[in-house]
Amino acid sequence: MHRKPEVTSHRGRLRAAFGTRDTGPMTGAAQVSTIDVVTERGRFATMSAAPLTTVRGWVLLIPGFTGSKEDFEPILPLLAAAAVAYDQRGQYQTPGGYAASYTLEALASDALSIADAGGPDRAVEGT
Repeated sequence: MHRKPEVTSHRGRLRAAFGTRDTGPMTGAAQVSTIDVVTERGRFATMSAAPLTTVRGWVLLIPGFTGSKEDFEPILPLLAAAAVAYDQRGQYQTPGGYAASYTLEALASDALSIADAGGPDRAVEGT
C-alpha cells in the first residue's frame, strides 16, 4: 500500500498536490503576514503578501462561506501581485455580526471596505 508522506511546509504541500519537484528556493516568493484590518464595516482578520519582484497587480481573495483566509495561504506568496485574503464575518478570526450583516449586499460592502483599506495604492495596515 502506497502511503503519502506527511507534508509540513507550504512548498511541500504544493509539491505533494501538483507533483512538482524541488528546484531550490522559490524566486520572487513573498512572506505572508497576518494583520487585523479595521474598517468602517468592522474588524477583519487578513493575510497579505507582496512579491519580492515587480508587482503586476492587486488581488483580493474572498473565501467561500465555509472557508477562511487560510484556504489561500499556499498560493499567496506565489502570486505575481500584491494579494490580500480575509475571513468574512463569522469565519475563523473575524467576529460575526447580526443577521442583516450576512446579506449579499453587506458582504460585498465588507469586501469593498477591505479593498479600500489595502488597495493597490496603499499598504494594508492593521491594529
